[in-house]
Amino acid sequence: MAGIDISKLEPVLLKENYLLFLIFPQGFVPLRVLKRELVFYQYDPVKEGMINEVPASTSSDGITNLGYVTPTRPGSNKIGVQPINVLRVTQNNHLYQLFFGIDPPQLRVFVAMPPERAQKHIDIIEWSDAYPSHGWIDGFTSPFDSPSPVSEIIIPPNLDVAFGFANPLPYSVHPLMMFVINRLMVGVVKDVETIVSVLEGRKPAALKTVGGLAEFTYNVEEVYGIRPIPLTATRSEIAQILGVKG
Repeated sequence: MAGIDISKLEPVLLKENYLLFLIFPQGFVPLRVLKRELVFYQYDPVKEGMINEVPASTSSDGITNLGYVTPTRPGSNKIGVQPINVLRVTQNNHLYQLFFGIDPPQLRVFVAMPPERAQKHIDIIEWSDAYPSHGWIDGFTSPFDSPSPVSEIIIPPNLDVAFGFANPLPYSVHPLMMFVINRLMVGVVKDVETIVSVLEGRKPAALKTVGGLAEFTYNVEEVYGIRPIPLTATRSEIAQILGVKG
């Protein structure tokens, strides 16, 4: 392997002083990136004890009976405390913008965040071991040594992510993942004009939905010290939520 190519990620990486609005089911949190560092993390789900090898497919139609592993938190038995999730963000002023590459290329990876909430499913049916035919990213789309922007996951503090796997090959596979982590230090934006300017399209910002379209509970106030702001909030409502003058 010659190295990790992040050229596809460069245009979408959040950088210092960028505005970032995290959109939760309850509303959004306005943030500014204060500092950042880029982390490459080669993760072996089998050797770290997350899963066993992904079973072989016995499919005759390429749709059903694929080898499948239920979404599981990426833990590690190699780290002293044996965390159940190596991607857990533990500091309230930190945030991960994560991308992942996959090997072998044929392997399909599914994301659930929180672990009991599937992302990227369709309205009439969630992906599952019985029907793993949508909602995945494979290694052709996001290669191990050149992760794609479509693999992006925004991980705020104290919210776990889980990965599932489907194998269309007629033999079991040992997956490898390359995590490219844009590790951010952020601060809450409390300037009402800045927030309103973003909502009105007069100031650029990255608006990122956390957890896809799934409904889940996240304690925004405990982490960020403010209540989540509705996207439809007026200037005076925003000022009231932030506890500042409008």
